Amino acid sequence: MLYRVKNFILLAIAASAFVFCSKEEGADVVKGEIEVRVSNETAQPLAGIEIQLFLKSAPLNKLASVVSDGEGKVTFSELDAGLYGVKSVNADWIPAEEKVSLLSGQKAKTILQLSKPFEKLTILNYNVLQGFENNQEKKDRFIAWVKKINPDIILFQELNYFKESTLVAFTEQFGHPYAVMTKESGYPTGISSRFPIRGVDRILQGLTHGYVVASVKDLTLFSIHLSPSSLSDRISEMNIILKREEQLPDDALTLISGDFNSYSQYDKDMYGPNFEADMLARNKNVPVDFTATNAIISAGFSDTQAIFNSPFKRTIPTAKYLTPGIAGARYDYVYINNNLSQYCKSSEIIHDPVTDELSDHYPVLITVSRK
Repeated sequence: MLYRVKNFILLAIAASAFVFCSKEEGADVVKGEIEVRVSNETAQPLAGIEIQLFLKSAPLNKLASVVSDGEGKVTFSELDAGLYGVKSVNADWIPAEEKVSLLSGQKAKTILQLSKPFEKLTILNYNVLQGFENNQEKKDRFIAWVKKINPDIILFQELNYFKESTLVAFTEQFGHPYAVMTKESGYPTGISSRFPIRGVDRILQGLTHGYVVASVKDLTLFSIHLSPSSLSDRISEMNIILKREEQLPDDALTLISGDFNSYSQYDKDMYGPNFEADMLARNKNVPVDFTATNAIISAGFSDTQAIFNSPFKRTIPTAKYLTPGIAGARYDYVYINNNLSQYCKSSEIIHDPVTDELSDHYPVLITVSRK
């Protein structure tokens, strides 16, 4: 049986369809064909992978099973129009399904890209203050610092001044040859990785800064930045993000991370009597409100700091921007769904002499491991 997997999505799929209609007007209906190309996460063809084809209607019926050839190619011919599902059944990976819509006389092509599951990953979230304020000395300090931290994946906010090409050139300097951005203007979010990034989706509509969602190994990663200027916008944006997350398979291992410009109910006991007034003096548009963070918790996500019952530690402002008498707050979170939380081994907000000065936000570093 085919069904949507949401907790162990151990492959990611990039799909594209090219339609070549071979039906001539007045002619009989022509059968269609689906061509599948099977590759690993670095786009190398995979031979000997058994691919099953299903007709996506109730009941789900397996139509055929074919093994990929030396070029990683599988072809299913003489197919009626309909919605089909394609999946691998004998790889070393546990795959999700790929949906293929076939019209009469259509030849559809799709790429099934398989990725090995992670064993252990370190993931850093960092708002880097307007692209390190486009300051080369700050960028150099970050490169030296992050080489010591050595994360496998970084989720960025405020990648101002970067283009995707310049971001890749930047992240390659610390061992991340893959990097993507939401956009190339304003306040972009982004993801960099030492492993291939697949299935990239850049979402801008209805959002102040937008967000990027993509897969690395068997993780689905959202790098987000909620509105700094409006509580109602933050709530609306959180709902947009969670609706996108609801589209993922049931076994997806999902992380939503970034600058929420929002407070957490987990921290409220740390707030003193003058906390809201002090923080509103810093940013009048961010009242103490837990709606956005409560929404993601209600959707089945856990704050990694709360998983380990971590003591309160601010993510804003950093020492360089700290006003005397203000304790600061958390705006930056790494939230993971219940499927991923079982693998979370650590979560740390990093305060050190470098992060005290690089940005007005402190980074958050987590470790996930199956070991």
